[in-house]
Amino acid sequence: MRVNPNNVPVCTQSFTKLVSITNTCNLVVNFSSSITAATPLTVSFQNLSVPLVSSDSTIWSFGDGTSSYDVNPVHTYANAGTYVICLIVKKITNTTSAPCIRYLCRTITVSTLCNFNVNFNWHLDSVNNRKVFFNNLSTPPTASAIAVWSFGDASSTTSWNAVHEYAHAGTFIVCLRVYLGSNSNCVREICDTIYIHDTLPACINLSNYHFERFSNDNQKYKFTSDYINSNLQYTWTFGDGTGSHDPIAIHRYTQAGNYTACLTVWRGVDCASTTCKPINVQLQVNCDSAHVSYTYQRNLQVPNKIQFFASGTLPILDQTWIITKIGGTVATPPVVLHQNNPIYLFQDTGHFRVCLRAVVLGGCVKEYCNYIRIENVSNVCELQAFPNPASTAVHVNVYLTQPEMIHAYVYNNLNALVLDAHQQGYTGTNLVSLNVSSLSPGQYIIRLVYGNRVCYARFQKL
Repeated sequence: MRVNPNNVPVCTQSFTKLVSITNTCNLVVNFSSSITAATPLTVSFQNLSVPLVSSDSTIWSFGDGTSSYDVNPVHTYANAGTYVICLIVKKITNTTSAPCIRYLCRTITVSTLCNFNVNFNWHLDSVNNRKVFFNNLSTPPTASAIAVWSFGDASSTTSWNAVHEYAHAGTFIVCLRVYLGSNSNCVREICDTIYIHDTLPACINLSNYHFERFSNDNQKYKFTSDYINSNLQYTWTFGDGTGSHDPIAIHRYTQAGNYTACLTVWRGVDCASTTCKPINVQLQVNCDSAHVSYTYQRNLQVPNKIQFFASGTLPILDQTWIITKIGGTVATPPVVLHQNNPIYLFQDTGHFRVCLRAVVLGGCVKEYCNYIRIENVSNVCELQAFPNPASTAVHVNVYLTQPEMIHAYVYNNLNALVLDAHQQGYTGTNLVSLNVSSLSPGQYIIRLVYGNRVCYARFQKL
């Protein structure tokens, strides 16, 4: 009790309460993955996000075009490779109107036991030119591997090394197939062409040979003499200061460039033949060190219109973009754009996974994925024409919720109709293709009419 200036008692009370102010979205997304040696293509994922309750929504994207809504999924890949794994978590809460959504993406690599080396060499019998000895050089990881030889003349055998005598001269494709034990799902195969002659050819032709480049290494070559006989002596010079005395030689050039490879075959003092051929060796690119990515820019007037810009550590030769809607009650098929740095008008709000699949210098195929959120959709109906510019044909993807006739009209820069096409459309994504080879170079507008919609696409004719 206290007293006021007039000495009148005044009764007062006080109340104290502790108020805690917290972040409305304190979600931290995290996950782990594990692979067992017995099933190397199967990956177990564990959702480590906090805080996480059973009512929260989780979406996994496995990087191979598939996804899952399980909290801790187990996924089996069809092929070995490197994949971008993304986990999106959305908390279900009624305390705020703003959704609490977080995501995390990581790269994992899955391999398979079925990646062993398969190879063989062969040589003719010194007396019988039709008799061939095959030596299996394969290195399977288990001793239970099974070898199956196919000799190209409708005969075969299952011995590890093989000896085969041909009934007549000719050219035969010999294949060696190695199975990893009784597991028929794991098999590797290699084939080679051999030449069988009744008698040795004229001396000048003894040095004839052919070569082939390894598919996985631009700088590695296989040189094979057309006539392999133990009575002949072989000398290879590869044009870079190195050589070999094997009838079948494998050589890797350390530098790209132009070389002259020569084979000299010596049969005796009265017979020596030499054949030379030019070889253009291309630089081998290390695909593991190549990377691609992209940035994007939103249109200030049309917020759902976005242009993508691809970049890479090596020059990009080809671009394919895959745009997939994440979540939703109705599954929407992905949109595929085969064009460089496309401009895309998103037709719906929500989260989208955008993947760039690029072919870079050297033939490496690399993929990069990221997520984009579209919050507002403009009423402008603008579709994308590809390729753009175009020379012979131009295409437009049209998505229909139900079967409709699709009418396409092409106008030049004077707004004159120069081409039209009509096709029956079906539920889902429809590819509308127009033959523009007869059009003059310039800018064109495609007017697409389907149902109660009218959309436009633009392209340049080369």
